[in-house]
Amino acid sequence: MFIKTYTTTIKRILRSPLFWMALVVVAVLVFMRTYNGLYTGVEGLSHSDTDPEFRLGYHKYHEMMANLLRDMMLYLIPCLCVVAVMTVISGDYTDNFFENERAGGVKSVTYFFGRLSAILTVLLTITLVFSFFSVNYYFFTRG
Repeated sequence: MFIKTYTTTIKRILRSPLFWMALVVVAVLVFMRTYNGLYTGVEGLSHSDTDPEFRLGYHKYHEMMANLLRDMMLYLIPCLCVVAVMTVISGDYTDNFFENERAGGVKSVTYFFGRLSAILTVLLTITLVFSFFSVNYYFFTRG
């Protein structure tokens, strides 16, 4: 029953128009933040990363890869988490979850961990894709 709950939750999240709208907003904000630049003053230099004299080194790439989730987790991904959990919970409310759980003989622990695992899978995948995209896009556009 864990697998069934897991797949159903993923389908419910991905079918929600509200989730897709929130995902588009997050994607635009990530793209804009990456496009505008991540460094405004580096190592005592007064110029920004959009100047032609600015060069990124290998050490900066490793530094950004080590901290890439920190920038994403500040405000974008928590908002997306709230939307994803809201779509799952609202679906439980409209489907009369407690009656279905009792009739099907589903254990609460199995149901809970199936839902939690599905939400974490979707959001971790999105976080990693956006994080890797933002770092690599930034380095390719800055030379």
